[in-house]
Amino acid sequence: MTMGLTLRRTARRINRLKDVRAVIPSAYTPTARPPGCCYRPCTATAGRPRPCSGLRLAGAQSLELYCAVGDSQIMDRILKLLALALCLTLAPDCTPLVAGTLFPDSLWIGSQNSPTTVLNTDLNGNVLRTLTLASGQSAIGIAIDAPDNRLYMNRAQSGTVSIVTYDLTTLAQLSSVPFSTSLADLAWDGSSLWGASDPGPASNQPILRIDPSAGTILQTISLGVLGPFPPGYNLEGLAADGSGFWTAIQINGGGGIIRHYDYSGNPTPGESFSVFGPLVNTPVSVGWDSLDNTLYVGALDLVSHYTTTGTLLGSFAPSTTGTTFPNDYAMGVEFEGNAPEPTTLWLVGIALLTCFIAGRMRRNRFFLTRMIPFSGNRR
Repeated sequence: MTMGLTLRRTARRINRLKDVRAVIPSAYTPTARPPGCCYRPCTATAGRPRPCSGLRLAGAQSLELYCAVGDSQIMDRILKLLALALCLTLAPDCTPLVAGTLFPDSLWIGSQNSPTTVLNTDLNGNVLRTLTLASGQSAIGIAIDAPDNRLYMNRAQSGTVSIVTYDLTTLAQLSSVPFSTSLADLAWDGSSLWGASDPGPASNQPILRIDPSAGTILQTISLGVLGPFPPGYNLEGLAADGSGFWTAIQINGGGGIIRHYDYSGNPTPGESFSVFGPLVNTPVSVGWDSLDNTLYVGALDLVSHYTTTGTLLGSFAPSTTGTTFPNDYAMGVEFEGNAPEPTTLWLVGIALLTCFIAGRMRRNRFFLTRMIPFSGNRR
């Protein structure tokens, strides 16, 4: 069977599917989310009380694709994959915004004092949304797992440490487990949660792989003693870049070092630079910007943007509205990027496979709407 014949038969099958209308929630407007390919639950119209899902390609001239199924959860999931496949295949410039990436290419900023208001800002420090913690709680470290829609936090309260998991979209707390070891910043490397342990400047200061559901240590990467004592060097900031970890090392008395380590705990040659200076400021966190391979460093009332060679690109002071700034440290600075985009060929394959399965389903009826160009918001 030739590819052309397969595509023609696929098109005929799609055209034979019954059209079903869906309603966009009132909160789902073109300005509610940044441009991209977005998924959000929707509600079936009167007379068709079926679960349905929707996709919209944001922009002035937008495309909508809606699916609805009967009782089959399997078919529901297949159609959601088909919807995403068609959206990205027909619009290759579309970047998928999966659950959680409401504000891709943004920063998260915690603070040391209490009560903490955690900030989600754009790259210039403008506040996009906030997460307010209870009295006595501080956000010392933050890690973002965008594909799984998770925000992890090292939350401190009265000298105790907890690993707290939040829904990245709603910011609802999902779990909280105690952690018994000294901990500073957190990082997510694409598959695991890591933490910077800070037992003291004269001690071995390791990087820890953590099970966020149990609060247990799965792996320890020793960095050794980071510098002479006195003055004392403390491991504070941590960020993962896929090849290892960027660390923010605080020097007692002021100043600090941003240094890269591999997964064995060895410093990477040529990837280290000094920041600030004695009695000026000191780094407490670091975030890896996967958009342009740069670093954001948190310090006292300051977030600074650096290249990996130490060139200062800019800086901003965290918002003071409703927060403990000024006179507080920008803890847990973390970059939130988009979830990774599957390849177009993989998506086309899903679309063709789904239509093949659909043509052989006999016990489950399902519906797929047409792609409809429109301007503005449809309700």
